[in-house]
Amino acid sequence: MKENYLELRNIKKTYGSVIAVNDFSLSVNEGELVSLLGPSGCGKTTLLRSIAGFEKVDSGEILVDGKVINDIPPEKRDVAIVFQSYALFPHMTVFDNVAFSLMIKGVPKKEQEENVMPLLEMLRISNLKDRFPRQLSGGQQQRVALARALAKKPKILLLDEPLSALDAKVREEVRVEIRRVQKELSITSIYVTHDQSEALSISDRIVVMNAGVIQQVGTPVEIYRNPKNLFVANFVGVANIFHGKASRNKFEWHGVEFIIDNPEMFGEFALAVRPEMMKISKIPQGKNSFKAIVDVTTFLGSFARITLKAFSEMIHVDVSIEEASKYNKGDEVYVSFAENSALLIEK
Repeated sequence: MKENYLELRNIKKTYGSVIAVNDFSLSVNEGELVSLLGPSGCGKTTLLRSIAGFEKVDSGEILVDGKVINDIPPEKRDVAIVFQSYALFPHMTVFDNVAFSLMIKGVPKKEQEENVMPLLEMLRISNLKDRFPRQLSGGQQQRVALARALAKKPKILLLDEPLSALDAKVREEVRVEIRRVQKELSITSIYVTHDQSEALSISDRIVVMNAGVIQQVGTPVEIYRNPKNLFVANFVGVANIFHGKASRNKFEWHGVEFIIDNPEMFGEFALAVRPEMMKISKIPQGKNSFKAIVDVTTFLGSFARITLKAFSEMIHVDVSIEEASKYNKGDEVYVSFAENSALLIEK
């Protein structure tokens, strides 16, 4: 595996007075899947299109395997892209759609079959090879689009929100397929999404972006457990954010004193605690405990999220379905958390 197989060095891209991407640098190892995660307009699709060659950057360099590709046209970049809209040819069968890049190169039919059929089998759509796009479900069409991109045997695979047009169940199924195939082929991939759960489940590393700038780069576990700033803490997952003052190992919020595991911090900070790290009880729990009023309980499948009010702020606590049934709207309860489950973040 080669390190720094894909490199983006100080990329800047503007549209008039709007800075879409600003001084963006990232290295991706061979065979790695890196997700660009951020809200709409943060620059992630602009970066993807720049790698593909559809956008020309104002400054900076894009390198693949040590070679600068800025001035190479899209069709010669050895890069394939999968769009959210599938973009299949409606008059062609599944086989012909996947084989298209080979057909235009004049590859013999037998060789096309040798290349295409293993991809169709890998994506579990070989039984659909003679169907037309109109005869396929959304999930099947996206598998065809992925197979077509892979048939080119590209050095880099780009995926631009490929699951956004699918319903929840199919989205999860295709997400698993994309990850399985990407790992099996060990193809270097950049995956663009605004869906945090998608990025957390599919990525080797995540790049969290906002306003064209990197906020944090890390593994899914690092991003979720140790957000570097308030934007990341709020954007990736749900976090309870307490604004207050730190002094040695103490943190004061609305007159409530918490014990924290950051003995050297002083001044104004934010304290982040994930809902699953919070506990709820009808009796006081000692340290790091405060009163709250139950507002709303939301059923989320395998668990429930209880939303409470404390000092006019909303607090979220994740509990089992059984435990959630013990509490009703308007109940006065005590919320607590362990000192090592809270993360102090500079404001």
